[in-house]
Amino acid sequence: MLLRETTRQDVPIICSLERRPEYHGLVGSWAEGEHLRCLTDADVRYLVADVAGEAAGFSILFGLASPHKSVELKRIVVSAPGKGPGKEMLRLIMRRVFDEYAAHRCHFLILMSIVDRNIANRSSNATTETARSWRPEDQTEQRSGPLLRCRLAEPRPGPPATSPCRSTRRSSK
Repeated sequence: MLLRETTRQDVPIICSLERRPEYHGLVGSWAEGEHLRCLTDADVRYLVADVAGEAAGFSILFGLASPHKSVELKRIVVSAPGKGPGKEMLRLIMRRVFDEYAAHRCHFLILMSIVDRNIANRSSNATTETARSWRPEDQTEQRSGPLLRCRLAEPRPGPPATSPCRSTRRSSK
């Protein structure tokens, strides 16, 4: 699988993938004009996954111009759901997000009826080949089912930061 930048010629393929019946209610669907507009936005990056010269899927990333280095995986769509290309594609996307785009974190939503609930609780080392980890942040309901908001973060050097919401003082009692 090769992950490459999207061109204007890919937009009809992107539109046809996101409009597939099995994605109805799960994946947003934009008009070609909206995708073409987003392709020119410095804050947005489209990536196409090619397998044997054919588009196996695409992704849309937001936040590339963020000074906070926080990227959102807005959309990921594969041509053969349930057959494995999504896992490989996600691994390549995360490698690019952290290694090439130098992001500190990547936020995304997981539809619980599609992805096994345990993926949010186990280490992503097998997926990203680094010491990054999946962190479930909260769960919300949507028409298509429950969503789990997750974050993949780059490890920070040094001791763990303390939360500004928690007191670090010990009780004198």
